[in-house]
Amino acid sequence: GITGDGTVFKVNTDGTGFAVLKNFAFGEAANSFSAPALSGTTLYGTTAQSDGVGRGTVFKINTDGTGFVVLRNFARSEGPPTGGVILIGSTLYGTSNAGGSLGYGTIFKLNTNGTGYTVLKNFTGSGGANPYATLTLSGTTLFGTTPYGGDLDNGTQSSGNGTVFSFSLATSDPTYNHVTSQRLGDGRVQLGFLGVPDFSYTLEWTHDLSSPVAWTALVTNTAPTD
Repeated sequence: GITGDGTVFKVNTDGTGFAVLKNFAFGEAANSFSAPALSGTTLYGTTAQSDGVGRGTVFKINTDGTGFVVLRNFARSEGPPTGGVILIGSTLYGTSNAGGSLGYGTIFKLNTNGTGYTVLKNFTGSGGANPYATLTLSGTTLFGTTPYGGDLDNGTQSSGNGTVFSFSLATSDPTYNHVTSQRLGDGRVQLGFLGVPDFSYTLEWTHDLSSPVAWTALVTNTAPTD
């Protein structure tokens, strides 16, 4: 780019139509190492450097190059995010290469409007360290890799040879799987359940818990995206 801090660009699949959508600049956002995630006409991505004080950003930009916004500047204790982000509903999920409670990196989430930053996982070294790559989603489980850490790790970054890991949103993200109940005036009970956006859930019942249990489906709903 113009200042040597990286770009967001577009190019047709036949190699024509190359255009720079955004020239990054140190002091704002710089050094993006991963492809952005696309939702409609909006791209969401990360940079490893930010405003000169923090360590990286999550940003969004329209596919025509307008509307660049830094959604989050990472503090030095939080980043940098070197992998890209993936989008589930209105929530972005990504990893930081360093930072977190032990300095080995994190799995985090952030709403697409820049709110709701939450660390979901602090890497421990022996359980993997310093993730670089973008996460992959299958069902309600995130998969990723770390270049360091693992069973051979003795507490230093250089000891382990890395890991492939999984992280279940259905069981590990405290935002989801909250069941609420409310007694209605006519004696009925209303149940509420917050699930992972875009995933379907089935309510089943039985009157006999003797093995083998025969469950009957009552209703299936899909969690909304926002």
